[in-house]
Amino acid sequence: MKIPAPRQRLAFTKRISSCTWSPDGLNLAVSLAGGELCIIDMETQVRKNYPVKGWRGVWSPDSTLFASMDKGKVHIWDARHEVEKESLSFPEDISDLAWAPDATMLAVGFATGGVEVLDLDTMAQVSWCDAHSGSVYLEWGEDDQIVSLSKDAMAIWRRVDRDAGRFIELQEDSLGSNGEVNHVVEEPFDVEGDQSMVPEARIDQLIRSPHDDFTVSDLAHLRNGRIVTSGLDGTLKIWSSSGALLNIYENPTGDTFATVSATAAGEYVVASNAGDGTIHIIDVRTFSMLGTYSHEQSASDAWGREELVGLQPNTFDVTFIDHGDDEVRICSLSDSLPFSRPGSISHYRNAKIVLVGDSGVGKSGLSLALSGKVFQPTESTHARNVWALDAEDLVGKVEHGEKRELLLWDLAGQPGYRLFHKLSLRDVSIGLIVFDARSESEPFRGVSYWSKALDEAAMPGAPLVKILISARSDRGGVSVSSNRVSEVLEGNKIAKFHETSAKTGMGIADLIESISQCIRWDSLPIVAAPQAFTEIRKYLISEKRRGAMLVTQEELEQGFTDSNPGSPVSREILELCLGRLEATGLVARISFGDRWLLQPELLDSYVAWLAHAARSEPDGLGAIDEGRALRGEYEHEALTRASDEQAMLVTAVEEVVGRGLALRVPTEQGQMIVFPSELRTDLPDYPDGYTIEVIFKFEGHVSAIYSTVTVLLINSLGFGSNYRLFKNAAIFGFDTESFCGLAAHYEPNRDDVAGRILVFFGPGVSAEQKLSFLRYVDFQLRKLALAGTVLRERIYTCYSCDYQLPPEVVERRSNLGHETLICPVCGVTMNMDNLVRDSAVKDGKTSRLVRQAVHEQARQQRLTSYSLRREIEQYHVFICYNSVDRGIVQALNQNLRRQGVITWIDDDEMVGGDRHTQEIESIIDSVPCAIVAVGPNSLGPWQEQEYHALLQQAVTRRKKGTFLRVIPVLLPGAGSIEIPPFLGVHSIIDMRGHDIGGENLRNLVDAILTPMRVQA
Repeated sequence: MKIPAPRQRLAFTKRISSCTWSPDGLNLAVSLAGGELCIIDMETQVRKNYPVKGWRGVWSPDSTLFASMDKGKVHIWDARHEVEKESLSFPEDISDLAWAPDATMLAVGFATGGVEVLDLDTMAQVSWCDAHSGSVYLEWGEDDQIVSLSKDAMAIWRRVDRDAGRFIELQEDSLGSNGEVNHVVEEPFDVEGDQSMVPEARIDQLIRSPHDDFTVSDLAHLRNGRIVTSGLDGTLKIWSSSGALLNIYENPTGDTFATVSATAAGEYVVASNAGDGTIHIIDVRTFSMLGTYSHEQSASDAWGREELVGLQPNTFDVTFIDHGDDEVRICSLSDSLPFSRPGSISHYRNAKIVLVGDSGVGKSGLSLALSGKVFQPTESTHARNVWALDAEDLVGKVEHGEKRELLLWDLAGQPGYRLFHKLSLRDVSIGLIVFDARSESEPFRGVSYWSKALDEAAMPGAPLVKILISARSDRGGVSVSSNRVSEVLEGNKIAKFHETSAKTGMGIADLIESISQCIRWDSLPIVAAPQAFTEIRKYLISEKRRGAMLVTQEELEQGFTDSNPGSPVSREILELCLGRLEATGLVARISFGDRWLLQPELLDSYVAWLAHAARSEPDGLGAIDEGRALRGEYEHEALTRASDEQAMLVTAVEEVVGRGLALRVPTEQGQMIVFPSELRTDLPDYPDGYTIEVIFKFEGHVSAIYSTVTVLLINSLGFGSNYRLFKNAAIFGFDTESFCGLAAHYEPNRDDVAGRILVFFGPGVSAEQKLSFLRYVDFQLRKLALAGTVLRERIYTCYSCDYQLPPEVVERRSNLGHETLICPVCGVTMNMDNLVRDSAVKDGKTSRLVRQAVHEQARQQRLTSYSLRREIEQYHVFICYNSVDRGIVQALNQNLRRQGVITWIDDDEMVGGDRHTQEIESIIDSVPCAIVAVGPNSLGPWQEQEYHALLQQAVTRRKKGTFLRVIPVLLPGAGSIEIPPFLGVHSIIDMRGHDIGGENLRNLVDAILTPMRVQA
């Protein structure tokens, strides 16, 4: 069905940046180019224009105040009295705003990933959050719940005390888990006092993508605290107020979603396609598609300039901005009820089972038995395996045509994989914890760790059941007593215990019955997907079972067509299906060469082989030459096709650098890939030559956590300009007096699952430097260790005789209210401090270091494969510029390349004899992003041709469900020039009055590399 003709058109003489309905639906605020705000009374059609700058704004819940954002400023306009009430300035660019339901507070999201909450009476910051990286987008619901979104996470907040402005958080985890409450502000804090003591906002639920790419394009609040998000992965998702995923709707067109809005009663959701603007109407009560509306093509629409704003409150009227004709269009859908229904949609649920346990306890054999395969002896696996189970006795009775699927994950047990596997423990329904009952020393080795790891990753609303399994009971039965088993079950809150043998089949049927009984299907999210999805999934699983490794999307599309000649599939539907299977772990995208890995466990193996090669180097430096690593000059499993082999080798190096397990280090011998956990060179005179001041105790994979913290410290720039690495220790500093250091110590008989990080300092380190270092280490440990296990202990050493005071003495003196310590050896009196307490408070400097580390780690990851990607012409961005501005553009180009961004610019890429036009057209057809650089001389004649070709290519790709991102960049010296109309609708990177490095450059790199967010 076509979208009805507009019932109202509102034309403007200036370009429209955005428009926003007041919550009562009576006023429309239109932000115009040039710093003008137009507020229209929709009953009288009276327009009033005000000099209020801002590219976008939000109304207060009572429809009386309008807050607009303009780079680093917020302007609050009183619409009733027609005056500016407040103007606020911030040091960082603002990405979004959200009002508290009672309009007493304002949440401000920043382009750098932070969020601040302001009290509008005092204009003081009352709380802050730093759970994100990149631009943050906000919603503040009627139930006092804040949702913040970025490219890597969705965080759910809840204000618990209006008067005190308190927030509460369950400990955040960068790998997607949540834990117990670790800090609550119990008293109203003094906003006039020390701003460093303003508490960090606490988060009820932090949901991160395992691929660090949350791909959310928009969100809206429903009733009862529920949230609906639209995604660049082609899905709509409904979340409960606690963060539980309730429903998933997959776009039947295969397109990505750009925007989503909800009716006032929360019964219906309206979402738009990013490609062709098609509107979907979904009933959220039944989560069924009611209908779709498509656009009539017009001259302006052909350029893809019509943007869905959303629903007018209390109506079923949709609002669009036509950026080509500079008008707002309002179309009524009410007259077309009931809606036209789309094609066939299937509904299904997925349940995830994981097999965890230490290496060599029998997990792989058990996975064969559960998946119905013939038992065969196996070596300890060096990777994860994911099996799609179709056993009817496991799935159970299915009603109303709903399909049910089971995925069995067998995770490698070696300690080195545990940090990786935290990513795989999300959304688990059944956790099978396997142990070796015949072990004479430690039969339950690893059980406690895996139990805690499963609990930590458990999602709210998705009940987790843990089952303890003795997997090799054919070797003589369980040697531990039943009482001991009962203690382990009770202590770890494990529901059941089974003795099994994959070799003889003993206990397998009973285990399957237990699994079937324990899966609570009704609590799992229901997925609505096109019928074609089921057929594609069957084909991909058959290819996996056939042993296919790396394939291009074109090969998959051709293979499916050959296997199903009567069921052609569109590229968009195939990509949607692949994306969903990637989310479940059945396949993985390999960006180098643009391939799909149908056996994702192979990547784990390559990473393991690479780490082993570094460990085996005779010099004990735990490093391997980067060139050798990329060429595969180490022991590993070779693949048949040379191109597949190269793709896996490159991806393995990118993986260890990107995950912080290794770092790139320039040496006289060339670029090296260094694994800090694999070094075997001892730190001289440690610990005798260093004064330990703080000990962090925690549970988790100690060596991997130590490596990651070390790599992040180096990448943070603040600590990494000068460092030395040793076996389980690292020192950062400029001289023998001013240095900071940390060392990893392992608890005896804890299998690398519990340990300590010892922090020490040189005598020349100031108190401020100590605190910065400790805060950074504390922040990273709370992210990486098992939730709730990080403990801090202050160590005092007598400066006169070097005697280390026992911790129990320090504790007793502190409990008695003393502020000093007395050395029992020499009698010197020492002051006690708050170093441990203050280290748990993250400040602005810590936040900056965290962001710097993230950017630098990503840069190093890109640089590992930079040359190889250039060879295969896998460009990130095309640079369109006026040749008169060549000097400043070339400088920008060099800065981008130093950031690992692969640019195409005609000066470098054109070869003598090339046909210039054909070469550029070929690049524009394939590149994912383009910069239109506007300098002091505006657009040149040839640049204008390229610019129009880019716009045409963007429209063509939108119709195919893909995107070409166009980024206008205003160069230094550009002045106040007129931006071409179609270029002005894109988000602009403004470098006028600034240099072409620093924060401006980081923002540009983020814009180039971040998956396209269609919402303005």
